[in-house]
Amino acid sequence: MDNKNSEIEKELRIIDMMLTAHSYIRDINSIRATAMDIILFVSSIILNVTVFLDPIIISYLGVSPDKAKFIIGLSSIAIFILSFIVLRVDWKQKSENYKMSAETISHLKIECNELRFIDDEIILKQKMRYIRENISKLPAKIPEKQFLKLKALHKRKIELSKMIDKNPGASIFLMKTIM
Repeated sequence: MDNKNSEIEKELRIIDMMLTAHSYIRDINSIRATAMDIILFVSSIILNVTVFLDPIIISYLGVSPDKAKFIIGLSSIAIFILSFIVLRVDWKQKSENYKMSAETISHLKIECNELRFIDDEIILKQKMRYIRENISKLPAKIPEKQFLKLKALHKRKIELSKMIDKNPGASIFLMKTIM
C-alpha cells in the first residue's frame, strides 16, 4: 500500500512539474506572438502612412525627401525580415502545442489522483501505463536546455504557495522578494 501511494505521489510530482513547465512555455510563446503581431501591425500602419505623406510635411520634420525615402525603404525591408522571422519561429503554433500539452497533463493529473482509490493491482498498473504513455505522446516536449530552469521555477512556485498558505494576507510581491 505504501509502495502504491509513494509511486502515485512520485507520478503526481512529475505531472505537476510538467504542468508548470508547459504552462510557462505556453504563456511565454503567447506573449512573444502577441507582441510581435502588435509590433508588425503598428509598424506596417506607420510605414503605410509615411508612403502617402507629402514631401513638404516630411521636410517640416527636418528630414530631406531623399533621406525619408531611404529610411522608409530600410524600414520596409526590416519589417519584411521581421515578419519572415515570425513566420519561421511560429510562436503561435508553439503556444498552441504547449496549451494542448498542458490540458492533457491536467487531465492526466486528475486520473493520477483517482489512482489512490484503486485497489486492484492489475488495473492500477494498466492506468499507470496509460498515464505514462500519454505523457510520452504530448504534442510539445520540454526543451532539455530549459528543464532545470523550469524545475527551479516550479519549486519556487511551490514554496511561494506554502508562504501564501501561512500568510494569506501578505503581499505576493513582498513574499517573492523575501523568497
